[in-house]
Amino acid sequence: YNPHSNRFNTGIRSLQTIARFRWRSYKTNPLTMTVETRQPTIECALAHVDDEIDHVRAERDSFEDFLDRLDTIQTNGRVTPRTDGNHAVVTSLEASAPTELQPIRRAYRETVMGVSHYEQEYGDTLRESLTVELGETVATYVMDGQILSPMVRDTLRKATNQCLAEREDFLRLLRQESGSLDAIANELNELEARVVEIGNRIDATETSAQLARIGEKLQRTEQRCTALANRRQKRIHSRENISLSGVDSASLSQYLYTDMETVTPALADIASCIETIRYLRIRCLH
Repeated sequence: YNPHSNRFNTGIRSLQTIARFRWRSYKTNPLTMTVETRQPTIECALAHVDDEIDHVRAERDSFEDFLDRLDTIQTNGRVTPRTDGNHAVVTSLEASAPTELQPIRRAYRETVMGVSHYEQEYGDTLRESLTVELGETVATYVMDGQILSPMVRDTLRKATNQCLAEREDFLRLLRQESGSLDAIANELNELEARVVEIGNRIDATETSAQLARIGEKLQRTEQRCTALANRRQKRIHSRENISLSGVDSASLSQYLYTDMETVTPALADIASCIETIRYLRIRCLH
């Protein structure tokens, strides 16, 4: 950025305005006489994470239900799908037999595609969903084949178990993210309460020496905020990318928070706290 540009200076004035507004927005609980602080961006991020946990848990359960249904469907004959390049070519010992794969298709629709958020989140066809989740070869055979052999059912079971494992891994990441956001919000609330306590002394202070001591306390609090931001940044850069069927490799932050104003919500609230501290430190100089 260019620190001498009008755009930069306008941005700084905007941050100072936000800091003043945030400072005025702090409230004291009249019953406990404690300062009440909140982290609005983190709260929004936690809502996103909670929604995603609900969706992924429902999808995991739907694959388990599909496996249960799969085990109840009778197999018959021997069918081996061979491949021609990247495409499956369906072959059968009984080409004229009625399809035995209709129950598989119905079970998949009623379980995997039957979760409440499916249409809104995905909205794809049966063939598209099978291809994304179970692979092109399996999808082609399920849609175009006729005989459900033990080998085909084993292939379906293996692919479905892989989808289950992916959802379990993703749930683990989501729960870790939720716990991390909660911890940051709690620590940030503690820091901001300290900032309010220190800042409230500024107007009643009469000497420059007292103001200097207040400024030093604010500086130490800012250093704690900076350390918190550094830990969060390190966590963001060190964690693995998402590995989930149908999802391009992406960071968890990009995947979860792309619809928010920022893909780094915890850092945004920490930055707001730091701006408030700097606003108060400037007041200590006057």
